[in-house]
Amino acid sequence: MLRKMLVFSWCAFLCGTLSSALSKTTQPSETKFVQNEIARGSNLLANNDIGKILDDPYLASAMYYSNSFFSKIRRRTNIRDQDKVIIDLAPLITSTARERYIAELRAFPENAPTRNLVLPVDRYKKITGNCRSCHPDAVDLFTEEGSTVRSMSSGIVVLAEGGWHPDQPLAASSPRGGNEIIIFDPSTDRFYRYCHLGSISVTVRNTVRPGQAIGTVGHTGINASLPNHGQHLHLEINQYDRKTGTNRSIPRRELVRELGQIRKK
Repeated sequence: MLRKMLVFSWCAFLCGTLSSALSKTTQPSETKFVQNEIARGSNLLANNDIGKILDDPYLASAMYYSNSFFSKIRRRTNIRDQDKVIIDLAPLITSTARERYIAELRAFPENAPTRNLVLPVDRYKKITGNCRSCHPDAVDLFTEEGSTVRSMSSGIVVLAEGGWHPDQPLAASSPRGGNEIIIFDPSTDRFYRYCHLGSISVTVRNTVRPGQAIGTVGHTGINASLPNHGQHLHLEINQYDRKTGTNRSIPRRELVRELGQIRKK
């Protein structure tokens, strides 16, 4: 009996030691990752390397998000490493830098004006009008996984991430969004964000047209990957405001109304 107790105590001590060692080695690597990503984005902005922003998914994400998003994410109690990078990069983005970035996107070759918007998925369940638990500035379009996701507009792909994995938290700039695509439409100064994708079929700097297939509906991202979750496309639209040099989130109510108008055509 005494021998069993000693063996058990030794195993518990060894497991605790290994766990402590792993946490000590993992934490600095993640901290170093955050520091490196912030330094890289900061250098691009300081050196006015606007054309290279598309090569940095964290800086491209920071260029997309609105001030309301940053206000909301800073109030979270569990801020993830990817969020820390974007939060620290956001104050470094001046209105001048953002305008230069937008101008760079407008100058892309083969950019065509958007004449008619199209639905991002061919069919989806009816969207509830009033929903207290829904996103205030996004809509979830519930449909079959594997369904084709289409670009609503013409534009340039500014973010295309398909490497999300639940066991690799640092594999994507948005752990909640999972595999995602952001497309900027220069004819309207709008950013379209498509999240939780199963697969993506475009890359950064690709130009797209309305209705072009860009990926498939999946269940990637922290919440969407949980049991009985997923089976929907998360859609956001942010509008660039030239007067303020910032992006404004389109409220959910406007998104629902706009999708309804497209559906009726």
